[in-house]
Amino acid sequence: STRKESSAASDVYKRQVNHVSLQRSKNASLPINDEGDQATYHSFHVSGRKGLQQYGTRAYAAIVKELTQLYHVKEAVTPVFREDLTPAEAKAVIRSSLFLNPKHDAMGTFEKIKARLVGNGKQQDRDLWPDRSSPTAMLESIMAVLTVAAKEGRKTADLDIGSAYLEAEWKGDPVHIVVEKMLATIYTHEFPELKKYQQEDGTMLMRLDKALYGTLIAGRLWFDKLTKVLADMGFTPNPLDPCVLNKTVGENQLTVVVFVDDILATCKDESTLEQLIDGLKGKFAEVKGCVRDDFSYLGMHVNNNRDENMVQVSMEGYEDELMRYASVTGVRSTPAAANLFEPGATAPLCESELAHFHTLVAKLLYLGCRTRPQIATAVSYLTTRVTCANEGDMHKLNRVLMYINGTKGNTLYLRGASEWRVEGYVDVGFGSHQDGKSHTGVLHKLCGSTVAAKSKKQKMVSKDSTEGELVGLTDRVDGVLRLDEFMQFQGHKMEVPVIYQDNQSTITLVTKGGGKYRNVHLRVRQCRLREIIESGKVRVTYLCTGNMIADILTKPLQGMMFTALEKKLLDAR
Repeated sequence: STRKESSAASDVYKRQVNHVSLQRSKNASLPINDEGDQATYHSFHVSGRKGLQQYGTRAYAAIVKELTQLYHVKEAVTPVFREDLTPAEAKAVIRSSLFLNPKHDAMGTFEKIKARLVGNGKQQDRDLWPDRSSPTAMLESIMAVLTVAAKEGRKTADLDIGSAYLEAEWKGDPVHIVVEKMLATIYTHEFPELKKYQQEDGTMLMRLDKALYGTLIAGRLWFDKLTKVLADMGFTPNPLDPCVLNKTVGENQLTVVVFVDDILATCKDESTLEQLIDGLKGKFAEVKGCVRDDFSYLGMHVNNNRDENMVQVSMEGYEDELMRYASVTGVRSTPAAANLFEPGATAPLCESELAHFHTLVAKLLYLGCRTRPQIATAVSYLTTRVTCANEGDMHKLNRVLMYINGTKGNTLYLRGASEWRVEGYVDVGFGSHQDGKSHTGVLHKLCGSTVAAKSKKQKMVSKDSTEGELVGLTDRVDGVLRLDEFMQFQGHKMEVPVIYQDNQSTITLVTKGGGKYRNVHLRVRQCRLREIIESGKVRVTYLCTGNMIADILTKPLQGMMFTALEKKLLDAR
C-alpha cells in the first residue's frame, strides 16, 4: 500500500506537468510514510509542486479548492488577455505563487491541508499605497482579555473567517497577476471556458477584483472591511489597541479581539456571543467557531475553567512538533547554564547550520512570547547570535530545547485573583554582556497574572548598577502605563499601577531626586520618571531580590531560585 500511494502521488505530479487531465479525489486518505504510519506534518508551507509530490491527491484537492474559490466562489480574479492591458499595466504585472500548509490545532492534531495562492507584493510600487499597514492584536492585549474573562467568569468563543482577504473588494489601480503553467492547466481542466486565456507559454493573466494574500494592501483592505462590519454592529475599538473592540449589551460587556481572520470573543452572557456569531455569519460566507471553554487560538490551547475562575494557556502541540523537528532527546532542569552570556571561541557554524540555528531560535522566540516566558533570557541572548553563531551557541540552543523537552505540560495560569491593578517587575543584570551592556527584564502582571514578559539587552553602557537600573526602569515604565490605560479604556476602574524595584538607590533617585549625574540623558530620564511618580500615575516600591520575579528574565538562574521564580512567573497563586 505504501508503494501504491507513493506511486499515485508521483503520477499526479507528472500528469500535472504534462498537462494531462486529472481526476479529483475528494476523499483521499492521509499520506502514508515508509513505516506504514500516517506521515508526520510540520507547520512549514511548501510549494504546490513539492506538495503534490509529498501529499498526493489530497494536495491536488486542496489546490483545486483554492483555485475554484478564487475564480468561481469569491469571484476574486478575472482572466484577461495580455493585449488588452495598457503598457503600464503590462509592466506592473506581478508573479503569483501557490503554497500548501498542513494545518493543526494547538494540541497538534492534524486538521487539513490548506492551499493558498499569494501575490508577490515585493514587485508592487509601495508609493502607490502609503497607508497599507494592517494592525493585529498585541499578545499582551489578548492575555489581558483572557485574564478579565477568568476574573469575571466570562464565557468564550473562538471564530475563524475563511478566505478572509477575499471578502474585501480591491481598491485603487488595477493589479494583474500571472498564474504559472501548472496552475493554469488545472484551471483549464476545471473550467474549460478559460482555455482561451492560456498564453503560448502556458501561463495565464488575471485581474484582481478582491484583496489577494501577499499583495501590499490586502491586509489593510480586510482590516477595514472587518472593523466596519463590527462598527455597524455597535462595537467601539480600544484607542490603545484598535484590534480590541467592545460593546455593551444590557449589563454585560462583549469584547472582541481581532488577529487577522481569527477572532476571540468573551462575555458573561452566552446568548450575546451567539448573536455575535450569527451576525458575522450574515456578513461573511465562511464563519467557523462556537461558544466553548476549550479551544485553539493563534496556536495556543486555551482552557477556560469558569468553575475556578481560571484560564489555562499552553502550547503542547507546538512543543511536541518542535521536539520532533529538532530531534531532541535529552532533558535539562533549567534553560541556560551560568555561562549563557559568554560567547566563547568555538568554531563558527557553516551556512546550512546557521540557517537551521536561525529557524530554531525564531521558533523558540514564538513560543517564549506566548506561554514560556521562563526561556526569555536564553532566547533573547540567542537572537543576538543568529548571524554569527558558533558551536557553543548551538549547545546553548540545544539546552533550551532539552529544557522544554523535560518540562512538557507547561501551562500559563491566568486567574485574576487580586484587585484591578497593573504591576510591573523591573530588574537589570548589570554588565551581563561582553560589550559591557546590561540586560533588562520586565514583567507585567494584571490582577496578579502574568500577561507579558520581556528580556532585552540595553542599548547603552552603564557605569554602575544604579545607573543600569535607572535605564531599565525608565525604559519600561511606559509599558506599565500603557497596560493600565488600556484597561481603563476597557471600562475597568484601576488602582494606581505599581512598579517593583530591588535597587533602593535607584528608587531614591526617582522618588526624592538628588544624584550627581553628569550625563544629560540620564538626568532627563530621572526627572521624567520622578514627574510621573509625583503626578500619581504610578508608584515605585522596593522588593527584595529574593522576591523579584523579573530576576529570572535577566540572568541564567539555577536550582531552587529558578524553580521558585518560575512558579511565581507562571501562576498567580
